[in-house]
Amino acid sequence: MGSNPCLRSGKKEMNLSEESDSDYRVAARHSLTKTIEGRMKGRIDRYMEEIGCHDEEDRRNGYFSRHLLTEPGDIELSIPRTRKFSAAGVLRKYARPAGQISHLILACFVLGLSTRKVSEALFTILGGKVSGATLSRVARLLDRAVQSFHQRALSHCPWSILT
Repeated sequence: MGSNPCLRSGKKEMNLSEESDSDYRVAARHSLTKTIEGRMKGRIDRYMEEIGCHDEEDRRNGYFSRHLLTEPGDIELSIPRTRKFSAAGVLRKYARPAGQISHLILACFVLGLSTRKVSEALFTILGGKVSGATLSRVARLLDRAVQSFHQRALSHCPWSILT
């Protein structure tokens, strides 16, 4: 994929190279991953303490993996869980800034790009791959919007018959 000449010029003026941009994004994703996973682990720890105070029983039940689309790119998280509780609710706080990225993904789909092409287009913007699962989750939003458009009531619309 070719790079925009204006973008290259701006990076040159700011003394940024493709490598430094990539290093920044990798470091940001790594830091964000550690922060979010730490908060989820803390949430599970507090939950276990709370149920211990109420003489309820539960135990840790490993981790499951989820992708989260963030400004520095797609990150894969290990989400801790117990038999009765998951710390996935912590993700809601971090998912909000990706709204603009979700709109960009939807725009790519509306323009007719395939999932692979959307992933390639976002690679240059986010500096990393976007998982197919993330793209599918965002595409489901578009599917719901199209479905509700098709099923909307037309009784309030005036009808004209052209002959």
